[in-house]
Amino acid sequence: MAGTERYQVRAVPRALDLLDCFTPDHPELGLMELADRANLSSSTVYRLLQTLEWRDYIEEDRQTGRYRLGLSCLRLSAVVIAHWDLRDRIRPLLAELRNECRKTVHLAILDRHRMEVVYLEKMDGLLPIGMMSSHVGGRSPAHCTGVGKALLAFATPQKWWRSTGHVLHNAVRPTPLPIWKT
Repeated sequence: MAGTERYQVRAVPRALDLLDCFTPDHPELGLMELADRANLSSSTVYRLLQTLEWRDYIEEDRQTGRYRLGLSCLRLSAVVIAHWDLRDRIRPLLAELRNECRKTVHLAILDRHRMEVVYLEKMDGLLPIGMMSSHVGGRSPAHCTGVGKALLAFATPQKWWRSTGHVLHNAVRPTPLPIWKT
């Protein structure tokens, strides 16, 4: 992908960065919160929000002035889910693994841009303890989860460093043990 930066439109990554600011923990954000999270000026964020709102990717709560994801985001997610039968195909294997080990099992992928695990499926364990806070569609820093460490362990060193080197030095919560000691 080297050399492709000259073909990028600057506003698109900025608009996508705004959309990425919304999480299950932060479903609504104000203008200044978005500007801080996206590291953009408030005037730039305002213009981007107006464009995204016009296309229904963002909606503003007129009473609070806060923004949330719009119906166009839901429409796009429905397209992905409708054509991705991986969850259906893997569910019997997850059930078998869960039944054998009696622990919570996950199907997850690694978002290499954000170095986060994205949970695609979850089956709770059969034991009455250890309820996990993970949920389908949720994200966690890859270095903080067992499934994330497993995904990182199978990445080639070049790909792993290229995708993680700029992120890991800003890790927000270290794991008790590094990957090589678990």
